[in-house]
Formats: sequence, structure tokens, C-alpha cells
Amino acid sequence: DIDSEEAEEVVKFDKLKISGLHYKTSSIHAENNGHGTVFTLNFENGKQSILTGGPLNGSYILHSFHYHWPSEHTVNGHHFDAEVHFVHYKSDYGNLKSAIEKSDGLAVIGFPYKVQSSWDDNYFNLFEIIYDLHEPNGQILYNETSTSLSEIIGNDLFSFYSYSGSLTTPKCSESVTWIVGNFK
Repeated sequence: DIDSEEAEEVVKFDKLKISGLHYKTSSIHAENNGHGTVFTLNFENGKQSILTGGPLNGSYILHSFHYHWPSEHTVNGHHFDAEVHFVHYKSDYGNLKSAIEKSDGLAVIGFPYKVQSSWDDNYFNLFEIIYDLHEPNGQILYNETSTSLSEIIGNDLFSFYSYSGSLTTPKCSESVTWIVGNFK
């Protein structure tokens, strides 16, 4: 639980930077891994979205994102309807599998959400994919999707809470720098 009254404002960090917010996807791979649907974005021309700054030492490459219902993070004891997690691995380690074993291997940005009837079509398309993949081990590859990260998380800079922790799914490795952003 994040207690906003107890949280300390820390401004010693550089600005958190997410490169590639406007890169268009060439395909999206969706897979139900038994815990939920994981989305892997493949960007045009092999580009990658890179996360730097904030509480991070080094650069982190976006691996995938997934949703939780209700939110895993709470604020002042309150759950949100959903939470999206953007999983990044430290570029020094080359891939997610290697990075999971390192104490600074992963950075996960979490955005808790309240469900809104005004969400644009990108949200509803993602939720339709999740519904279609209700069976574990199901997979779908969407080609020529032309979606960008900014269409999923927006363009606004955000304030955040950060702490060191673990993955929330097995094997629960303690290798995550959590960055919990604005509550949408």
C-alpha cells in the first residue's frame, strides 16, 4: 500500500525518460502465460523503447506489458480497477532471462487505472484481445497494427513513487525497481 501521507517526496532523481513513445509497431504478439495476457511490441525498423533516468542507473529496454485486475498497488488502502505493468530489462544484461537474476535487472512502470467509458479504441482492442485469449498458452500475432506507446499510456510526463521490490508472479525474483506512476 502506498500511503501518500507517509511517502516522502524525493527530487534527487534526474527526469525519468521514455524514448520511443511515438514509435509505431509493426506487430504485437499477445500470449496468455497462465497468469494473464502478455503483450510484446515489435516496433518498425527494429527500434526499441528505452527507459532511463529517475531512480535508474543505466538504460532499460521495454520487453512487454500486461494488466492486472484489480490493481496490485493500492494508494491509501484503495484498489483501482486495473493496473498496467511495462516490464523493462537492463540493457547491460542483454535479455529478460539474464536480467531477472540481477538485483538491478528489471524496471517495471505500473499505472493503476479507473475504467472509463471514454477510453479510446486502443484500450478496447487490447481488452478484446485479453478476452479472446482466456485459455492458458493461447497466442495471437497482430501484424501491421501501427499502435504506439503514447496511445496506450499517453504523452504526459508523470510523477511517480519508486521502491525496490520483486516480481509479482512466480518466481517472484527480487530484481525490480518499481516506478508507480500517476493514477489514471
